[in-house]
Amino acid sequence: MSDRGEEKRERNRGTWEPDNFDREVNGKQVRVRTIGGDIAEGRAFCSRYFVKIVKGSKVSYIPKSAISILEIQERSEVKI
Repeated sequence: MSDRGEEKRERNRGTWEPDNFDREVNGKQVRVRTIGGDIAEGRAFCSRYFVKIVKGSKVSYIPKSAISILEIQERSEVKI
C-alpha cells in the first residue's frame, strides 16, 4: 500500500450487454458462412464473443470475429 492517498477504485468487470446484432439474431433460424468457407445452419444464440448454432442434437460454436456472412432464414411455412 502506498501512502500517497490514492483512492481505491472498484474494478469494472465489463458486464456484457447484448447489442442490436445479438437482439436481431438471437433465437432465429440462420445460415452462417465463416471466413474459412464453412457453412452452418440452425437456430442461433448469441453470447459475448460466440454465436451458438443448434440444429437437432448438433451444436456449433462460432466466434463472431470469424463470421463473414450471416443470413436470417425466413420461415414461410404455415402450420395448422
